[in-house]
Amino acid sequence: MAQLKGNYLPSLDQLMALTKGRVPKNTPANTEKWDKIMNQWRNDVHYNYSLESQDKDIIELEVTQFLCGVTPKRSGYYSRASLKNALSAISRHLQNVKPGWRYNLHNKIDFPDLHARFDSLLKDMKKKGIGEMKSTDGLSTDEIRSIINYEALNPNTPLGLLKRVFFWICILGAPRAIAQGKWYNDKQLADRTIHSMFKNICIECEIDIKGRNISNHSGRKTSIIELFDLGVAENTGMAITGHCSFGKFQLGP
Repeated sequence: MAQLKGNYLPSLDQLMALTKGRVPKNTPANTEKWDKIMNQWRNDVHYNYSLESQDKDIIELEVTQFLCGVTPKRSGYYSRASLKNALSAISRHLQNVKPGWRYNLHNKIDFPDLHARFDSLLKDMKKKGIGEMKSTDGLSTDEIRSIINYEALNPNTPLGLLKRVFFWICILGAPRAIAQGKWYNDKQLADRTIHSMFKNICIECEIDIKGRNISNHSGRKTSIIELFDLGVAENTGMAITGHCSFGKFQLGP
């Protein structure tokens, strides 16, 4: 909102714009995603009415049932982190669409049964090793050399140069969220393309990634592995990667 000289009364539209501006870009998309997943689950269990049409006690029960009973389409289990995200998304959804709803599902006082059961679920999952998020895998030095020398990353072509720059930023910069930037070839690349670019570069360069969790974050993991192999002091490595604790630096998140 542009600054004006002198006092003035902001319009409601200006205030709303400020409110929307503080919401991270991914938050509405994440809310919509979990709303769709929840509605599919409700349809599968024959809850043929909307969650927001129910009172507080029923909402607490059915959200608990959802968190304990939802599974991915591809079978298996959602990770504990995903289920926590689901709870946050459902809470936002209710605040957005249910008239007069001023509750936060994260409030343990207002929703004691939900939190007692959800906490037990998460602890049980951890104990049994269910829904564990697989750590991102890095690349070896030889694999990095192979990719850099591959024709797909030829800097003399526009697309090759883009891939080469992207790859080097992932490796050398150890960024946490490179996919949040804007990348262009002949036009702006879609978010989906950016999110899978590191993995697709590896596949295109014939790197064997079978059984490995390769993503854009693999560049960050690779840089940490290289720092360890080079004998770089932990405090120096942490300054490079931006980690705030030795434990997290060693795990390479």
